[in-house]
Amino acid sequence: MKASTIAMSTLMLMVLILAFQPYQIAHAQMASLESKALTYVENVLPFDMSHYTVTVSSAYSLPSAPNDPTITQDVDIDLNSSDSTIHAVCVYVNGALHQCGVSTTGAPPVSDRTYANVEDVAARILQAHQEQTGLDSTGLLDTLSLVNGTTSANVSLGDVSLSVSQMPDIAGSRTVNGIPVPVPSNSTFSVLFHWTRTVNGVVYAQVNLSFDDGVFCDLQDERGTQPIANVPATAADQVNSISLTTLPQLVNNTSAKTNQSLHESLTAPILIDALVACVITVLAVISIRAKMKRTKIKREVSKRD
Repeated sequence: MKASTIAMSTLMLMVLILAFQPYQIAHAQMASLESKALTYVENVLPFDMSHYTVTVSSAYSLPSAPNDPTITQDVDIDLNSSDSTIHAVCVYVNGALHQCGVSTTGAPPVSDRTYANVEDVAARILQAHQEQTGLDSTGLLDTLSLVNGTTSANVSLGDVSLSVSQMPDIAGSRTVNGIPVPVPSNSTFSVLFHWTRTVNGVVYAQVNLSFDDGVFCDLQDERGTQPIANVPATAADQVNSISLTTLPQLVNNTSAKTNQSLHESLTAPILIDALVACVITVLAVISIRAKMKRTKIKREVSKRD
């Protein structure tokens, strides 16, 4: 085998290994995201996980606008029991959790403990959310402790403000002049906790936490995916137009660093594999050359004999 042929084979092998690197990284990122979402659901949602069979679906990416570097990914997780199903969706933007919401069918979800009221559940979720994301919720918890009951309220401590809104659920509908009109319930209510932070006179949305008839419904956190330092002051005052389904379009520097670290940690083993393959090939070349040399020597000895 010619040395040039061996060198070309080695080069092609290294190119193939490196060509598959992005796919291996993407697969590892997806697997990591699924694991992260499962850990979040198990530790943050106020449900008794031992009562349910947990199924995690593969993470999938949502479409983004042209030239938009934001990467938005969803992970669906189902909690199934004989009498009910909880469908949870965790939304990640550039690798950082942005939102986690649930919908339930069948019997009411089984709680992980006995709570005094919705504020108690909210406090438990915020504390667990802080442990899972590393986002400090001290100011949120301090304002929450000032709320007495889930009727409409507005409280502030320092630069953090909390507004609590209570709205009746829709119990059905009635027809008025041929037009169906929703009928509010007198017994079940939805509660929204909405935290904001004021910096240099500008109000920034922080966290939304909602409940439907006392059951956790949705958590949306802008701090991890849209830090205040990255939000233009002219576009920051969005308190009155916040939507629980709106996804941020700004890149999170912290998440980018996390993704870069993940990329580096994944790239190193792949490059090591390429190096190992190269070394193996070189050793094979040396072995072949030695074998050819031994064969040549044997032939010369045969001719002399």
